Amino acid sequence: MRPEYDDRLPQTTYSFEVEFLVAQELPGFNYDSTFNEYHGRREELPWACPADAKDPYETILNEVRGLLLKYGQPVAICEDSSDQQPYAAAYDPRKARQYLTADDEWWHVEPSVTTYAKRDSPQMYEWFGVRVRSPASQSRTIVDNEIESPTDWILGVLTKGLVMHLNSTCRFNVRVRPLSEDISPVHVKKLVTLVWVLERELLERLCSSSYGRPHPHVRTLSAHSRVASHIWHGSGEKSPPNDPLGSVVTTLHLPQLHNKEVLARLQFLWQMQSLEDLAAALRTTTGEATSFAIQPTGGPFGMPIFEFRYSLWHPFGQLDASKHWIELSVKLLQTSMWNSPIFKKNVTLLDGMIYNFWGSNEPPTYRWKALLAILDLEKWSESWEVIIGQYKDGQRLAARSLDKQKLLHKELKADGQRKTTT
Repeated sequence: MRPEYDDRLPQTTYSFEVEFLVAQELPGFNYDSTFNEYHGRREELPWACPADAKDPYETILNEVRGLLLKYGQPVAICEDSSDQQPYAAAYDPRKARQYLTADDEWWHVEPSVTTYAKRDSPQMYEWFGVRVRSPASQSRTIVDNEIESPTDWILGVLTKGLVMHLNSTCRFNVRVRPLSEDISPVHVKKLVTLVWVLERELLERLCSSSYGRPHPHVRTLSAHSRVASHIWHGSGEKSPPNDPLGSVVTTLHLPQLHNKEVLARLQFLWQMQSLEDLAAALRTTTGEATSFAIQPTGGPFGMPIFEFRYSLWHPFGQLDASKHWIELSVKLLQTSMWNSPIFKKNVTLLDGMIYNFWGSNEPPTYRWKALLAILDLEKWSESWEVIIGQYKDGQRLAARSLDKQKLLHKELKADGQRKTTT
């Protein structure tokens, strides 16, 4: 049985964030004498930050910006990842350092403090983490299993222009929002409900993992969110005031779930009145974003943006999961926009499926495939199964394997290795 759908669902947009490492040359290292079949000659390699750069991060961010400007792309550069007012550099130099407005659409370039070199990273360079965010695109462009990955263009620009490296700290995030200006806290609570109900049996099973456990960058709502911690550990968190009207709205949308812990946490969230309180409740107790996060005023007109932060960036041909995560994130947002009777009925259906999983011997693969199918995303099952298989220890996408990668070249085979020529 499939969920019912509401044909009046609004259009949505998505953007994505990719994280990667850019090289700085080491002082005193003789790069001219360095040659092997993997790195290539120095003159064959793209740009690396000079060893004598006074501010390597500023130099690197400006180089990334310059690559995008070369292709006529508008760019916003944030020299501090916490900066809330980046400056823009458009293709027209007269617009340089023009301050951004909320509804401008740019490439965003900023440092990434969570992206860093590991022990097995190439030792011939110093490495600096960078995060690049794409402009927003309408979600209907992600409809065809055969189209190229949405990250292919920026991957080509970066690998042609920079000496870069990817490892298990390089994340891939998806940001989605409705095109409509009219979105209420109720809409946000519906999406939070859907994500929390599906997180354990779908999102956790699809994300990067080793030994059956998610990579450290994955911070699930059930294990890491402030609301999950405070409800059960007596930290003094006060419940929101009991609002009779709010209780009626909750009853209209939230069914009696089988998992009473999840139900209690969602009931707590449904009593909250503001987007800011909701966003804070989903963050960790130290204020960091979990793998599903809300930016309360991140979009035009103060509209919230929803971030799915479960994936790593491994753009290696058929092992690239970026298209999958974009469409899944968009689908969850669209599904949350069902009207209240359909939404409640379909959450009840999903909850019942998950409850039946717990009492059966169905393997994990069957579980996430069944949930993808009920979301009308079964077309991704085969390719996602291949990707998940490569997360296993010793395989191509295991954390240790990702950390042992060399320089990322523009010429990649499907398995992520550099093409060789004869």
